[in-house]
Amino acid sequence: RAQDYAMAQSAYEKAAHALAELRAQIEPRIERALTAAEAALAAGDGAAAHQAFTSVLAMAPDHPQAQVGLARVATLPRVRQLNDQGEQRLASGDASGAADAFQSALALDSADTAARQGAQRAAQMAAQQRYQTALDAGYTALQEQRYTESEQLFTRALALRPNAREARDGLTEVRSRVRIDHRVIE
Repeated sequence: RAQDYAMAQSAYEKAAHALAELRAQIEPRIERALTAAEAALAAGDGAAAHQAFTSVLAMAPDHPQAQVGLARVATLPRVRQLNDQGEQRLASGDASGAADAFQSALALDSADTAARQGAQRAAQMAAQQRYQTALDAGYTALQEQRYTESEQLFTRALALRPNAREARDGLTEVRSRVRIDHRVIE
């Protein structure tokens, strides 16, 4: 019996050691699979992302990142379609339409990098368009001697782009003309 006990204890220790080695391998495998899944998701490869996230869930069934990843994979086709629409609208100068498309993509997948970057570019384009509109209208009002309106428009343009030389020059010109007109009247 003593010999049976010693053999059983040895077998148990070997099994415990093998189990510890397997457990030590699980976390690095999960990390590699998650990295591959995120890369596949970023590249738009839903099948590869699905496979990698599923392999993580096989090792850790309640893994939150893998569960979220699978949900993102499910929305990937629509998110990509919306991102494509956003890019097309940006290319055509439709900042508002682009922003709407990217925001719709983000509503489906708030972690989508392409949608976040697209939304930022759409916001920048919209700001540039607001600036240019104010600047152009300011110069038009200046030419038509509507100085109060012109000053307001150049001030608005400067609020959008504080270091814009064109808007600052326009504001200087308005104030110069107002001073000249006041001198002529006196």
